[in-house]
Order: sequence, then structure tokens, then C-alpha cells
Amino acid sequence: VYLSVVEAEELRPTMEATLEAAAVTPPSDLPTLRVVTMRVESASLLVDNADKWVDIGRGLVLHVSFFSSATAAGMKKAARKLLRLPILSRGRWGDGTHAPESVLALCTAPRGCDAGVDVLVVPQANLTGRPASSSHAVRYDRQLEKGAARSMYVAFCEELDLAAAEALLPPQKKTAAEAEAEQIAKEARRSRDPGLTFIEDEAWAGKFSAYDGRGVPTHDSAGVPLTKSASKKMEKVYKSAVVRFEKARTKMQQEGVATAAAAGKADEGP
Repeated sequence: VYLSVVEAEELRPTMEATLEAAAVTPPSDLPTLRVVTMRVESASLLVDNADKWVDIGRGLVLHVSFFSSATAAGMKKAARKLLRLPILSRGRWGDGTHAPESVLALCTAPRGCDAGVDVLVVPQANLTGRPASSSHAVRYDRQLEKGAARSMYVAFCEELDLAAAEALLPPQKKTAAEAEAEQIAKEARRSRDPGLTFIEDEAWAGKFSAYDGRGVPTHDSAGVPLTKSASKKMEKVYKSAVVRFEKARTKMQQEGVATAAAAGKADEGP
């Protein structure tokens, strides 16, 4: 997979008018980023308002914008998902000859794309805009601060590179110590109090300012009550954590009983 990175401050804002109509996500749903994808046979981008161009062949152009609620975990998840979405085709789009495939599927399939697949990532800050409720204007109050957005953009491109390399290169076998450490960490997460899920997990850290008695979030980081849909999502995450916790506790109890029984037999002797 070939990845072309365009520096944020060099971009010419030629697509702002057409992209301001992107769908709006309520702030209480705490999005990380918004991406507009474009399938292309080839694409060129003028990056200095003069004569510096970036060119790619067949692949994807990603226009990306980061919200003020962006997290590293959310960014990484989005980058990896984009490479796996079935939004490319071997033939002409919609001609019925091939089903849609992902970037990674095309690159790993036999004779899928001998020339590779290009991905051009364009920072497009205005995608976080939303219509103002009291006027015919567009608000950009949910944008991530410029410096932080630049860092997030660079990390996003690096994550695409890393995800592609991991998917296309032969997997490395884990050592016994690595496998054991991973299993211990997994068991620790399962046996953790469900009420700590939204406080300790990296995916949720810093996203909320108030919680109910169980530890389920009720307000976002700005103190705004969560929407009904966001609250339902939090309840679903919490219930899943409870199920994992109960299973882990039952397993520990069963193992404890088995250990006690074995110790009792050992004490009895022959």
C-alpha cells in the first residue's frame, strides 16, 4: 500500500464550499473524526497555490477532520477500519463484474492490484462544521486545536502505514512471555469492576465529566448531558462489561474450588 502524506499548512482550501454540507454529529456523541472518501483512478492536488503537485494513481482520497473530542484510540480505530471497508472495485464501479473490496483485500488478493493502491490523505478542518441554530451560518466550534490537529493528522497517516504493514507482511509469532502477558492483561480487563470501564479505558478517558452511581457517563467532557442515543450506547458498553465481569468472577470461583479440593486431597495423604 502506498501512502502519500500532504502537509496541513500547505493545502489550498478549494473544496470547502462543497464539503461544508457534510452530515452533522451531535457533540454529545463525542466523535473523534470525520472522513469523506473518494474513489479515484488518478488524482492530483495542488499544495502550494503555485506549482507543487501531489499525484496518485488508482486508490482513495481521504479528506479528514478532527473534533475537539478526538482521542488517539478513536483515531487508530478509524484508520484501521478505513483500510478494511469495501469501497474499492477492480473494474468500473457498479458494472457488476466485481464486488466492492477494501484496500487491503485488493492488495492481498491474487493479481488484485499489481501496481499497488494509493491513499492520499488530505486534512480538511471544515468537515467538523455544523449549521448554526440561530442563523444561516456554519459553526466550527468543535474543531480540534490547530497544533493538536496537526499532530493527530500525522499520527493518523502513520497509523495507516502501520496497519497496512501489519496486514500485508507475514505475522510474527508471539513469544511465550508475550502470549502470557497478553493473557494476563486480558484477564485483568475482564475481572475489573464494570464501574471503572469509562474511567480506566483509553478509548473513553477524558470524554466525560459526570457519571451515575454505577459509573456510567451522564455528561460529556464539556458538561453537556449526553443525548438519548449516546446514553443508550454507554448502557450497552456497561452491560457488556458486567457480563465479562460476571463470567470472569465465576471462572475464578470455579478455579478456587478446584484448587481447594486438590489441596484437601493432598493433605489427606495416601
